[in-house]
Amino acid sequence: MKFIIAATCTFLAYATFNYNNDTVISRNAEAELPGIYETNSKSKITIDISTLNPNSTFGDKSVPVTVLDAREKEQESGLSKREFFNKYGFVIIEHKSAMSEGDWVASDRNITKEEFIKSLNNSDDHQKMLDKYQNANTPGKKIYAKEVEELIRLVLPETKEVIAPAQGTLRRAVPNAREAPVKAIHSDYGLDFDRLVNNTKAFDFSAYRTQYEEINANEFMLINFWRPVLPMSQKLRFQPLAFLDASTLNSDDIVRGELVHDGELVTEFTSLKENPRHQFYFYPDMTTNEVIMFKQFHQVRNESTTRMPVFHTAFPDPLADKETEERTSFEYRFAVLS
Repeated sequence: MKFIIAATCTFLAYATFNYNNDTVISRNAEAELPGIYETNSKSKITIDISTLNPNSTFGDKSVPVTVLDAREKEQESGLSKREFFNKYGFVIIEHKSAMSEGDWVASDRNITKEEFIKSLNNSDDHQKMLDKYQNANTPGKKIYAKEVEELIRLVLPETKEVIAPAQGTLRRAVPNAREAPVKAIHSDYGLDFDRLVNNTKAFDFSAYRTQYEEINANEFMLINFWRPVLPMSQKLRFQPLAFLDASTLNSDDIVRGELVHDGELVTEFTSLKENPRHQFYFYPDMTTNEVIMFKQFHQVRNESTTRMPVFHTAFPDPLADKETEERTSFEYRFAVLS
């Protein structure tokens, strides 16, 4: 297995369009996105969690792609936020949070890989870690969860229940950061509901499944709310996220991954094989008053397979230079039952 570091970009700019009553320049980015497998690669891989580090990615190659302007895509589509999310699996929403810089830090899960591995060897410690993630008295639980639930119900008005954690993940694009931006195209989970519930050691999804059955929900989604956060003051041009349009994804493109520890399954994830049909998008120049809502898992009752998630990766914005502010971002994952 090769380990690949993200490569370079070239800026493309053309035309202008109106977005939220502002005239903006449409810009795409020519980028080499890392962590993609050859089309003839195996469809399943197994990796020992102890070998992972923030600067490595999976896959055989980096693939040159044009990362398209998602703001322009939304504008041209003429779709509502709800319609755009339902079609593409991601959407951007204007939202000014009441969270302070300290609140984001206090709501960070803040657990190292070594601490997580150690907890796997002690059931009491592991349960405490899971309980803290879900139930700790954090600003995320008290403030941000309520804010985001309002956004969810605006985009998905058919929502019956929203299950919010107490902690999210604070990522900083600085050397030796505990949680750095992930430079590899991936989706964070597998594609099977039972295996998601039974085999994910980093999160306890059993209560989610119980509630899904108790209210007889038709759909179960895991949705990530991702945004740049304070102390950032500039528009985001350092390692923004690129998103794959889920409608351009085929089941044959999937590489199913297993992370193991001492031979035991810890979690599943998914990667991609190269396919020229794939179309990637990003939202240029995000601010701390914007958040991207994107789908990470989607099960519909009585459907034998899950619906495709949104694959994503950090990538180098071509407008970034030595004066560009390094990224600080927060990701917060909700279960949505509808």
